[in-house]
Amino acid sequence: MIRVQLTKMHYLFILAGILIILFFFSLTFFLVLKGNRTRLVLFFPDRSTGKLIGEERYIKKENSYEENIKNLISEILLGPSLPYSSPLFSPDTELISIFLKQKHLSVNFSKQILKSDMKMKLDFHTSLQACINALKFNFPGIKYISFFVNGELVPLQREDEVLPDDENIKIKFSSELIK
Repeated sequence: MIRVQLTKMHYLFILAGILIILFFFSLTFFLVLKGNRTRLVLFFPDRSTGKLIGEERYIKKENSYEENIKNLISEILLGPSLPYSSPLFSPDTELISIFLKQKHLSVNFSKQILKSDMKMKLDFHTSLQACINALKFNFPGIKYISFFVNGELVPLQREDEVLPDDENIKIKFSSELIK
């Protein structure tokens, strides 16, 4: 019987080979599964400054533009995954419905969206603006938006702001909130 003595170098070559095989195996799975996912950027306030910071999420890509928007809003309602960010809305807020007609998006939330929580760093209208930022960043084709709470239209302006009496206010990405 012939005895082969393995040296440290042999063990390193074997270990390197196993790592290379595992790398290519995981890369193959990543590339195969990635084709069915899409990248979203959500905006949540920093706990210390209150300024919005972007957070990437990868979710299943749907066939419908409307379903992709619904998934984005659902991810916003889930809240941030980063420990130094705070949620935009109360955790028990539900998305009742969305409706997209041409370039106008209507979003209907449950009344729990009006609840204030100690973890939330932004006021209600600034939280809506952060939601608008995420929508405009990920779906630039949306030009108009209306928010509803239990079917009632929510004005997009604060009481101290004067905007036209049009519910179809053209929305824009607000960069002054970004960190």
